[in-house]
Amino acid sequence: MLCGIEPPTRGVVTVGGKSTTGQLLEVHKRTALCPQLGGLWDTLTAREHIEIYAGIKCLPEQEVKSRATAVLTALDMLKHADKQVKELSGGNKRKLSVGIALLTDSSVIFLDEPSCGVDPATRRAMWSAIGRSTTGRVVVLTTHSMEEADVLSSRIGIMCNGRLHALGSPQALKNQHGEQYTLEIKTANQASGSTVAAYVAGNHADAELIERHGDSLSFSIPRESTRLAELFRDMEGDGRARGVTEYSISQTTLEQVFLRLAKKQRDDDEDDTEGAAETEASSSGENTEIAIGQGES
Repeated sequence: MLCGIEPPTRGVVTVGGKSTTGQLLEVHKRTALCPQLGGLWDTLTAREHIEIYAGIKCLPEQEVKSRATAVLTALDMLKHADKQVKELSGGNKRKLSVGIALLTDSSVIFLDEPSCGVDPATRRAMWSAIGRSTTGRVVVLTTHSMEEADVLSSRIGIMCNGRLHALGSPQALKNQHGEQYTLEIKTANQASGSTVAAYVAGNHADAELIERHGDSLSFSIPRESTRLAELFRDMEGDGRARGVTEYSISQTTLEQVFLRLAKKQRDDDEDDTEGAAETEASSSGENTEIAIGQGES
């Protein structure tokens, strides 16, 4: 709907103050899109793709070749510039799609699963290119990778079953929905692992053993029942004496926040199907308005 591909069933969607229903051409002038699939032609080269899309976006002719080279260089694709798309790997196809979206100075960029299916090195290079391109524009990114959302986003919305359940900065979501510390411990051997597990459970009654693999243990400990200083003191003192060789204490990750919200949604649906239906109906009024304007990513 934000790209104008599907019309809204009700309400109004505006991008940069322009309606996606009555002013779609103006919306397209202000936006760029990296689709999850499609948008590339097998028999054209990477450079030809960028030059064609530069023309579609009305980039001045004298700037096309230099801008194409700059984009290919930023994505480490210059050595593949003159290969046909059918000869490119899946990761390079994704980089090309992202490069096309970042080609011009569009005020709003939509990136749909930009790093889907790429290797870690390619993913990092892609994140760097996206991060350098966000100044003075809005980047709307959809992803299943919580790490990607954490790295690239200044505001995150978490959706479950098509409904928005949380919205805020990464740290705000962790603070609001992250109710536990994660304590990960490595012990000298499996026998000492049992001793350490009993010690943690005895000192922190609310601690929950999440995983245990050999000499590695992972606990979830509610923040309200434990002070961080106490955990460090326990691990450095009696914990070391009982066989703790390594440990780490971290706050809740975005992935854990997402899983918690998703589980809550499933539980709510099971407990009160009728109430959930009423809530959804009440949130679908005729006056719904979604507006995307210029700002930070």
